[in-house]
Parts: sequence; structure tokens; C-alpha cells
Amino acid sequence: MKGLYLLVFLFAITESVAQKEANVWITGNDFGIDFNHNRFRVFNREAYGPNLAAATSVSICNKETGDLLFYSDGNNVWDRNFRMMPNGRGLISGRLFGQHALIIPMPGTPDKYYLFTLKRLEEEDDGLYYTVIDMSLNGGLGDVVPETRNTMLLTNPLEVLTGTIHENGRDFWVLTHEDDTDRFVVFPITSQGVGQPILQAFGLSYDDYKYGGMAQFSPDRSMLAFNINISRNSIPSVNEYSPLELYDFNAETGDLSNRRVLGNSPNIQSILFSPDNSKLYMGSYNLEEPALYDLLWQYDLSANSLEDIIKSLDNITWGYKLNDSFSTPAPLPSFKMQLGPDGRLYNGAMPRNFTETRDLQRMIFYLDNPNDPLDRVITKSRYLDSSNNRNQPNSGVFEQSFPNFMQYHFNGLDPIDNSTTQEDCAEITLTIYPNPSEDFVSIKGSIANCLFPAYIKIYNASGQFLQEVEVFNEPFPQIDIRTYPTGVYFLNIETFNRIEVKKVIKK
Repeated sequence: MKGLYLLVFLFAITESVAQKEANVWITGNDFGIDFNHNRFRVFNREAYGPNLAAATSVSICNKETGDLLFYSDGNNVWDRNFRMMPNGRGLISGRLFGQHALIIPMPGTPDKYYLFTLKRLEEEDDGLYYTVIDMSLNGGLGDVVPETRNTMLLTNPLEVLTGTIHENGRDFWVLTHEDDTDRFVVFPITSQGVGQPILQAFGLSYDDYKYGGMAQFSPDRSMLAFNINISRNSIPSVNEYSPLELYDFNAETGDLSNRRVLGNSPNIQSILFSPDNSKLYMGSYNLEEPALYDLLWQYDLSANSLEDIIKSLDNITWGYKLNDSFSTPAPLPSFKMQLGPDGRLYNGAMPRNFTETRDLQRMIFYLDNPNDPLDRVITKSRYLDSSNNRNQPNSGVFEQSFPNFMQYHFNGLDPIDNSTTQEDCAEITLTIYPNPSEDFVSIKGSIANCLFPAYIKIYNASGQFLQEVEVFNEPFPQIDIRTYPTGVYFLNIETFNRIEVKKVIKK
């Protein structure tokens, strides 16, 4: 009987890990990344607003289909159509590079989600809050439940916020740390709601910090990595060292134990475990000696002892070049690193570089297999293919807003081949059917994974614009032409590698 229970539990955890809640990333100022259909796709969206790069981003997808449900920058909530939810404004959240927001499904209620937000800038309204999002509202597009907006949980959190799934595969844990104390705060999230916090004292008392830090659970939920920048100066180039801490975590009880210090580092801005839980990565933001700005650091957690783990510390550079007139790589920070559903490690510092056609375009850097030791790892990059990512201004801005996901989504992942390129799709044929048509038409691509994202504009024979359709995922929706008079129309179809014009006859 115990064996049967274990089998059922393992099946439940495997199912939860295999789900697709983290398949769509809202990132940068005006685009997103879609990992559905085994392909890395970039799509356009409306900009956040006046900010050039949103430092906080969270999103959640349908766990079975991977379709985007909603996303937030901590202060506002948008639906899957990139429109602000009716009650989506006015949430309390920070705006720097800390972990200011986190989405947790509400156990036992499939249509509802907790959006946790955090503010810590020594101003009014500092605290940890939650707001409930109900996807059954607003015609299925979702909305904030007004009476839950900005429900306070903690008045004095540090700028760290993370979570993971409970050992039972149903409930969750949310973790932060108090300011001016040595206590972690762990909230249980069950079908009964947000429970009373578990307070656990370890290590240092962090007070008067001003620049952030990070807490991160390992994908298998067995460990927590933690660092707080203790600098009293908000300028990130100042050398103020603080400990990188590693704890054991019990996903059944919410207890931390076995505090270990891996080293003292300046201005750590990103911490991430490998999908197989054997490596711990950190990225630093430090411009003065020792210069750590362009380095990615790795600890081998599979080493035999703490001493061996500390000795295993290794680093590589991202190797970014500002443009092809530079003979040596320029520094690329390790900001907002995130594991992807494809098993890769992505760097959230997204620079701009010239393509072969002299188009200044955003690009993203990544590690193909973050489970490997660094001496076997090669940093790679790809350009972001969408119209919003072309013809970029030469501003030198690094955009940094990868979503703050619970890492259990990526447990045990191996990299998959999702690198469909423009060359792979060069021979694609687009077909309009049925054509002629009396009511609806659709579009089909001859090569899998090469049609989306697609932007379709419809014009009449006189060149008058009639309709626009944006499509990011299969299946392709039918385009309604029932109200159009009989005649000839033209579909201007922009995919990620081409623009084609197709003639449609309305019967």
C-alpha cells in the first residue's frame, strides 16, 4: 500500500512539473517569448508605458495548453490580449531589480490565482501583499477581485520573494525575509487561503540595505539559495561584500536547515539552480576591481563536501560585442537569469547588436546545457525575430525583465531543439483556404513552427485597410469576411521571417 501511495505521489509531482504555466514570458518593453510547440518564438505586444525596461515581470499560462492567461509588472495586471484588466491598476509593488511579484495558483480553485507583490524602498506602503485574480471574470479574460487588492501580509520584508510547490503536489510555499532581523518568513498556501507564517531565524540580521538581493528555491525543492546586498550605497559599483547562503528546505513542513556560506560576493543580482539541481549559478553587478560585471559564476553542488563546493567555483564571460567594429568583447551583466521550458539558461540582459544586414536588433544570450560544468559550456546568442525588435535605437540599454517563476516548473529538464531559424523556414509556402470563400478564410504554413507569430492585415482592392489579426499559437483562427462585399481582397501576412501578400476572393 505504501508503494501505491508513493507511485500516486510521484505521478502527481511529475504531472505538475510537466505542466506549461511558464511557457510564455512577458519581457522587455514591448515583446514576449513563447516556448509552446517546441519552438523559441518572439512576439510583439504593446509597451508597458513610459519606462524603457520593466524591472519586474510575472506571467502565468494555462497548465495544459501553455496559452498565456495574464501577466503583471507588480503595479498593474494585463489579460492575455495585452489589455489592462478592468480593476488591474493600483497594486503596490517595487520597481527596481528585486523580486517584486510572484503568481501562485489558488489550491482547489482552478480559475483563481494569488498575485503576491512586494515593496521595500523605505517609503510609504512598504510591505508584502497579495491580490486575487479570478479568470472567470470579464468574459473569461480575468480581473482583479477588488476586495482583495493589496491585502497586507508583512510590513517589513526585504526585496526578495520566491515560492515553490508543496510536497503534496497541491499546496504551495511563499518565502521572503524580514528587514532588520535574521528571520525568514515562509507562508503556507492551501485551499484554506494564505496561512500563518513560519518564522525561522538564521545567519545575519539584514538592515538598511538599499539595492536588493535574491532568494531562489532549487527546481527539486530541496534547497534555497539566498543573498542580500548589504551595501548602504545604491551605486552598484561599490564593493560591499555579503554572504551567498545555501540552505536545505523541507517541502513538506516549510522548514529551512543546514545554513552554509559559499562565499562573500559583491552585488549579486541573480541566483539560479541548474535543472538537474547539481549546479548553482550567480551573476554579479560590479564594475570596479575585482571586475565581476561580465562574469557568470557556477558552484558544483554535487561535490563531496562544503569545502569542495566552495573550491569548485568557476566563471565564464558572456562574450558580448557592442558591434562588429569592436575587436574585444564588451561587458554583459548577468541580470535576471532564468531557466526556460526548453532546458536552457537565459540571461535577461538583452543588448542590441548589428545583424549582417546592418539592422540594429535585440539579441539574447543563453547556455545550451546549464547542467554541465562551465569548462564544457559555451555561451550562445540569437537575435530576437519580431518587428518590435528590429531597427532598435543605438542607446546601449540592457533590458532586464524575465519573469519571476517558481523553479519547480523546470525540474529535470534537458535542452530540446527549438532553434528554428530564418534559414530553416526559407522554403515555407503559405496557403489561403478556402479561396474563394463566402464566410471565413484561414492560413496554413507548409513547414511546422514557421508560421507563428503572424500579423495579418486585410485590405480591399482599393488599398483601404479593413482589419488586423495577430496570432501567436496554433490553431490558426478563422478570419471572418462575412460582412465584406463580393470582390477581391488582399492579406498582408508578416511571419517571423517574411512578408507576403495573398489575394482572397469573396464570393
